[in-house]
Amino acid sequence: MQYPYNCFFLSARSNRIHTVAVDWRGLKQTLTNLYLGNNDISFLPLMPYLSMSGLERLAWLNLENNYITNVEANSVPFTLKTLSLSHNLLTGVPFDLMDNLKDLNALFLRGNYIETIPSNKFTTKKVLEKLDLGDNSIKTVMNIFSGSLIVKDLNLDSNGIKMIPANSFKGLNCQRINLSKNRIDIVSDRAFFGLSNYLEFIDLSNNKLHSISKGIKQLKKLKYLYLAGNKISTVSDESFANFSQSLRALSLSGNRLTQVPATSLKNLKKLNHLNLGYNKIEGPLGTNYVQWGESLNTLLLMGNKITRIKSGSFKNLNQVKELSLSFNDISQLDETCFEPMSKSLESLEISFGLKMAEFPEAALKPLSQLIWMALDWNEIKILTRTTLYSFGNLQYLNLDGNRITDVPEFFFHSSIHKNIRDIRLSFNQLHTLEPYTFSGLKELQSVVLSDNRITFINENAFQNLPNALTIVLSDNAITRIAPRAFANIPNLAKLDLHRNSLKDFSLGALKNVSNQMHPMTLNLSSNLITYLAPAETYYPVYIKAIDLRFNQLSKVPLHFLNAFNGSLRTLQLGYNKIQHLDDYLFEKFTNMDSLHLEHNGIVGLRQNTFHGLKNLQILDLSHNHIEQLHIQQFSLKNLRILDLRHNHLRSIPRDAFQSTRLERLILANNDFVVIPATPLIEISYTLRLLDLSNNQIEHLDTTMFTDTPLLTDLNLSNNKLTLLPDNVFRSVGSLVRLNFRGNKLRANFKELLHYLQRLRYLDLAETGLKFAPHLSLPRLISLNMSGNELDRIREPFLESVPKLRTLDISRNLFTNLSGIAWHMAPFISELDISRNPIKILTKDSFMGLDNLQTLNVQHLHDLQRFDSDSLSKCKHLKWLRIQTWPMIEKYRFRLSRILSTLNHLQRLSVMVTEVKLSDQFGEAFPPKLKTLEISGSKLRILDEGCLDGLDSSRELAIHIHDTKVKSFPKGFFAKFAKGGLSLDLRANLVENFGPELFYKYPTQWKEIGTKVISGGINVKDNPVVCSCKTKWLGEWMRRYLRESLQLHTMMLETNQQVVATMKEAICFHNVTGQRLPILTYDQPGCQISLAIRTQTNFGLIAAVIVIFFR
Repeated sequence: MQYPYNCFFLSARSNRIHTVAVDWRGLKQTLTNLYLGNNDISFLPLMPYLSMSGLERLAWLNLENNYITNVEANSVPFTLKTLSLSHNLLTGVPFDLMDNLKDLNALFLRGNYIETIPSNKFTTKKVLEKLDLGDNSIKTVMNIFSGSLIVKDLNLDSNGIKMIPANSFKGLNCQRINLSKNRIDIVSDRAFFGLSNYLEFIDLSNNKLHSISKGIKQLKKLKYLYLAGNKISTVSDESFANFSQSLRALSLSGNRLTQVPATSLKNLKKLNHLNLGYNKIEGPLGTNYVQWGESLNTLLLMGNKITRIKSGSFKNLNQVKELSLSFNDISQLDETCFEPMSKSLESLEISFGLKMAEFPEAALKPLSQLIWMALDWNEIKILTRTTLYSFGNLQYLNLDGNRITDVPEFFFHSSIHKNIRDIRLSFNQLHTLEPYTFSGLKELQSVVLSDNRITFINENAFQNLPNALTIVLSDNAITRIAPRAFANIPNLAKLDLHRNSLKDFSLGALKNVSNQMHPMTLNLSSNLITYLAPAETYYPVYIKAIDLRFNQLSKVPLHFLNAFNGSLRTLQLGYNKIQHLDDYLFEKFTNMDSLHLEHNGIVGLRQNTFHGLKNLQILDLSHNHIEQLHIQQFSLKNLRILDLRHNHLRSIPRDAFQSTRLERLILANNDFVVIPATPLIEISYTLRLLDLSNNQIEHLDTTMFTDTPLLTDLNLSNNKLTLLPDNVFRSVGSLVRLNFRGNKLRANFKELLHYLQRLRYLDLAETGLKFAPHLSLPRLISLNMSGNELDRIREPFLESVPKLRTLDISRNLFTNLSGIAWHMAPFISELDISRNPIKILTKDSFMGLDNLQTLNVQHLHDLQRFDSDSLSKCKHLKWLRIQTWPMIEKYRFRLSRILSTLNHLQRLSVMVTEVKLSDQFGEAFPPKLKTLEISGSKLRILDEGCLDGLDSSRELAIHIHDTKVKSFPKGFFAKFAKGGLSLDLRANLVENFGPELFYKYPTQWKEIGTKVISGGINVKDNPVVCSCKTKWLGEWMRRYLRESLQLHTMMLETNQQVVATMKEAICFHNVTGQRLPILTYDQPGCQISLAIRTQTNFGLIAAVIVIFFR
């Protein structure tokens, strides 16, 4: 590690630094902030001059995400005020270190393996602003530091704490305590003894509490109380009495309340935020908020069973600014129900909550101060002209996912909606856009109308919209756009029309749109366009980027493009049917910097095809049929990247690159027999990457690279190279990456690579190696020797690559790994030994691999023995790719025994080679496993308890893919759905995914929502049949987008990308044979049939029980 002298702030994050034993004296008097997170540091040295303890001014030290197991008292400077050791391998709180750091203000120990908090006393009383012990393995909290520590903010979330005994926090004087995501079911009456006059914030969310403890009730200054995600069904009248004059925020979300606890909330005069979401509050909402609601600013009631909002429901709530009623079943809104909020309410959300066909105009009319209105994913069909006329302050309107067929004329009125900025009407049933639909809205910034059924856009549908505006009309069925459909939009930023049915497009649709200072982006990709026309009447159009990919164009639409040639910077014409490019075709496009013509049928280029593109930087001509280039073909002085892969080139003219500044030249998958060295002379001092993979090159000599001395990346894979001269790379000493994969080489590699002392990445896969060559590459960090004939690795080889970190020796002839001197390459962190005829794996096989982080031992079909302690010394192992070996006797291999030695494992990938997965894991999952991946081409059955022992209290991703599994046991995933679950179920043989797989009972998902599977459900590449269960999955996905991903708050482009990805999961319609996106699939009558099926199943079960016990 090297560092600058005399700096104050030094960040060396994510550099794979393995040691900090360096001379720090040059920074002794200056350095105040040091960031060393995300490295491979395993210890902090104590030796003089090599220890950080001499940094006399260091105040902030970040060592998170390393492999530190212990921190000695004298290993860091005494001046530290903030120290982060989060996500290391500590097993205990560094008490002596804390005692020594007299000025310590904040200590972060999150994500370690700490099991207990010391009861030792510090030499002198310590005061910390923050102590973070979250995400550890702490089971009890008692006598913390024997009262010798004062800490204002104590974080103990995500541990295994089951109870809070008396006097747990005595003497700490905490103001904030976070105990969320534990297993707490008992809180002693004296749990917070000594804190009654200090504690202001307590978070007990996501535990197992059935009631509010007296220990909480005795607090006097509590301001923030979070009890979400427990099992509380009742709240006693005196629960909040002691702190009624201080409480400002209360969350009882995700409990079992059946009504608003009005009596309990009585006299909470300062309550500002109340979350009662995801309970079982039923029927008409008719609670009286008198005596406690006058200060309420935020009221969240989403995810309940509210069916009606009666008049007087919100009486006394005249200060509420934010109200959420989403995910209910509201069928009736009394006309005056929102009147108490008429002068205060600014944000109203009722997503997935209204069961009515008409927009509730009368009920919402009093809410004249609304700024944010989200009524998305309901059943609204009918809008009247005056629906929104009461909302003059409205800035955001979301009506996505309803059944709206028509937006009435002047629905958005320029005299009323002077502030509206964002309109969302996607996933409705709109067919046409009539004149003046969006007219005169001065502040409008975005209109999203994607995923409707729009076929026609009328004249002046969008007009007189002066603000910077994005219009999204993608994923409709538009076949025709009237002239001047978009008129007088001088700051139009983006018009998205991709994935429609347009066969032609005319600039006549655009009248006075965009401007020279801020040109627009136009997306017409994925249509059926064969013809593009300029405007019949000339209105200047300024377009900086146009996407015309995936259309039916047979030639470059020059007449069309010339209308805005002065502003065009990016032109995408890929995936069309263009075969010829004429001379001077782009001559007028002097400002273009990116031109994409990939996947066309281009056969030849003219010499001056690209003449005039003086600012072009990126040119993509890949996947065409180009056979010949011309002299000065690419004489473009600013060209940096040229992609010619997948053509039929055999040679390149000498002066093809004359006067260019080419940095990346991609010539892969052509017909080159020799390296085109001569043309490279012209770009000798700018070329950095040369890709000649998948050609027919047979020969290299010393002259071929003499004119490319600054080349850093050379790919020669999959050619026909055999004999290589020793000094062929003499002139390219700057190479960092070299790829020889797929060439049957005969060479003295030590001499061949002698001049490449800067080489860091080398690929020698499938090169015919019979032994590991002596490389003498001191900087090499990644080496691929897979697919060869290696059967051993000798010590001189490992000595020659002392800094090696990644080694792939898969697909070779190794029968064992014993005797390999792994200690000669102590930094190896990734090792792949898969697909070898290895017979035995023992502790000796991995001896010396102390820093190993990733290991692949899959596809070892000849394995006869795998000792349970084989990996016990690999303490840093984070990702293990392993398989099952049913043919090995259990005393020679048990997967559970291997896993029991890997406490720090975070990702486990298992290829199951049996038909059935039952008890192979043996409940021995590592305690902090984050990702479990199961695959196997033979796997057909998963037992209900096959994943028992898997900790679901933390974030967890389960991947089950590429198997022959046709179904999962009922409730299989429900036990893991606790808030941080992600499910990747791609590429199996499952035809139906119903709620019974993911929830304890089919209707539970309506009650607890989608956040319990916050990472989503991916079922792509399954043979899913369009059915009622598929309709349910589509509804779940839509709700997930809104509820968990908060899609409506994302940037528009990100929003579109997420939806497009979700649409990739499809179902097959048995009758029509159609492939339909699950996301939008609907099938009438499903609710009834599902109910009948559920009743039938319960009836059948009951009958079986009766018969069985008769």
